[in-house]
Amino acid sequence: METFTTNPPLMDNMGRIIDYARISITNHCNLRCCYCMPDGAQPDNTTLLKTEEILFICKSLSEVGISKFKITGGEPLLHSNVIELIKSLKQLPLVDQVTLTTNGVLLSDKLSGLMNAGLDGVNVSLDTLRPERYQKITGVAALHLVKQGIDDCLKKGMPLKLNCVFISQFNEDELLDFAELAKQNILDIRWIEMMPIGQGKRFETISNLQILKRLEQQYGTFKCSEKKGNGPAVYYEHPDFMGKIGLISPVSQCFCNTCNRVRVTADGILKLCLNYKLGFDLKELLKKEISQLELSEEIKRMIYQKPKRHAFGMTATKLETRNMWQIGG
Repeated sequence: METFTTNPPLMDNMGRIIDYARISITNHCNLRCCYCMPDGAQPDNTTLLKTEEILFICKSLSEVGISKFKITGGEPLLHSNVIELIKSLKQLPLVDQVTLTTNGVLLSDKLSGLMNAGLDGVNVSLDTLRPERYQKITGVAALHLVKQGIDDCLKKGMPLKLNCVFISQFNEDELLDFAELAKQNILDIRWIEMMPIGQGKRFETISNLQILKRLEQQYGTFKCSEKKGNGPAVYYEHPDFMGKIGLISPVSQCFCNTCNRVRVTADGILKLCLNYKLGFDLKELLKKEISQLELSEEIKRMIYQKPKRHAFGMTATKLETRNMWQIGG
């Protein structure tokens, strides 16, 4: 592979600095969440990137200015080489941070290996703390395994965030239950508005402004934190809380003007925005035995075309029709 030096910041046509990539390493999952990957979904094994192809792409991304990587799926802990992949990413000289998003079912079993590989943090997607409701959402009775993974992260000092999607008249009654976790533990609870993509179009989300109002009715005023994550979350802190509250509001408060991310799907498509079909087939370029430097130049050209903003609630063409598990959302 060619040797590179640090380049100037990677910018798109809107002048946004792009330094963060979500890398989906599989489209398989061990859950069947109703708003993401319902029963009957059939992931395609034949088109998935191989581990060496993922690393080749990530190296080129790092060489043009991507310094932070989030490993996603499907469920990334199902990938047989996930620990080796994370270790290799951490060894790339221009990579500052590698984190992982998981449903948490396999987290306890994999945690020691992930920590030894140098993983910088874990996001656990969890929408309920009630076993029966968890099974209704996911189709699997595995909440006890997720809770064990969370407890193990807290005990071993792995930085931890819980991602929760609230759905109107379904799990909104658990708001304070989740808030108490951030009050009593060093972890962040992040509420994410349901995006109208794929199966998500069938559900009514709850505005994060409503969530913050309800939290302040219970606990008093939260102060906007100076803490910044890799993505669009706005964090709030409270003197009685050990952790923080994060709000990710793509629907009620468009944050596209500060978007710093791109995505690579498990089948090798570089996506510039979740909402649009627009994508570039990196796997096809790899089949042509493109060099590391050539791929880096192609990626820079592609990222320059990143859309100005999403089209949630607007009339637009060429919108994404696939489900979140297919695009590494």
